[in-house]
Amino acid sequence: MSYVPQHVTLRNMVIGPKKQTTYGTALLDASLTRRLRFEQSAFAIFGKEYYSDVDRAGKGHEFPTIRVPVSKDVRLSLGGDLDDFLAAWLLAFTMCNVTTTGVGPYVHTIKFETANFIAPVTTVYGEDGSAIKTKWPDLAMAQLKLSGGEKGPLQFSVDLIGSGNFTDVAMAALPALPAPVYLLGSDTDILLGAPAAAASIKERVRSWEVTLVTGVEQHRAPGGGLVSSFAKLGIRRATVSLVVAAKDIDDLRTLMVNDTLQELQINTNSGAAAQMNLKFPNLYFKAAPQADKLEQVWKLDAAEGDVMKGAALEPFQAVVTNSETAYLAAG
Repeated sequence: MSYVPQHVTLRNMVIGPKKQTTYGTALLDASLTRRLRFEQSAFAIFGKEYYSDVDRAGKGHEFPTIRVPVSKDVRLSLGGDLDDFLAAWLLAFTMCNVTTTGVGPYVHTIKFETANFIAPVTTVYGEDGSAIKTKWPDLAMAQLKLSGGEKGPLQFSVDLIGSGNFTDVAMAALPALPAPVYLLGSDTDILLGAPAAAASIKERVRSWEVTLVTGVEQHRAPGGGLVSSFAKLGIRRATVSLVVAAKDIDDLRTLMVNDTLQELQINTNSGAAAQMNLKFPNLYFKAAPQADKLEQVWKLDAAEGDVMKGAALEPFQAVVTNSETAYLAAG
């Protein structure tokens, strides 16, 4: 008996910059404009929760006799190389507030939404083999990680959760595979120092990672059926860690010893229309020494209690410059 193997490298995934106008209603094909290059292990996982009488007496035995579905959900974890489009898409749907200026390239200033705690949701289209083609609506971002080193594209990993809705349908035609403009570690400058006076330390940095958490929950209520009725934002957090080489003068350990308030910027410029600027205006670091081959390095961590909200300042802000006209527009 033979079968036709379905190679994981031949799968497809498509996203778009727009948010859904209506929860439960997937974006139209015309709004799904960007084909992804993504890690082969990324699959949308459809789940169900069931009620069972396995722990109930009165059946005359210890085995279940009832299995009733009570809820559905969808989870999707994506990872890969960060390009100019993805940088803004990921940050916009994670932080939920975007202001766009410029006439091409476009400058997207992104911050945490503080006025509306209903999370914007989007649709992802996937093709898993030749037989399974699905639109997954109502996806909200739960956690985003951005990271980089001395060379190669910056990296991302993101976890999304959905209502449980899906539609098995094929797109009429896939958009053309784009030529990505990657944001590169070799184009990244890291600045550290007193607030409003940060200076470049890029030659000493081995690696960095920024983590954003949304606390998003899929809201369920009586009468809502098996799927959720909207996504709501929870407690948001921004944290960062970086590994920095030690030097002959102690300028890193002392940041922890003296509880010195710092500003951190991670600025990538891979072209006029391919830039990302990540900024922590006020934060404190914990520091721990490590070995990196022959050198001593310090691992600097700013956890959720270390990233501060200063007066008239964001705890964390991102600015992405690219060729996409807008993000989070209603689709």
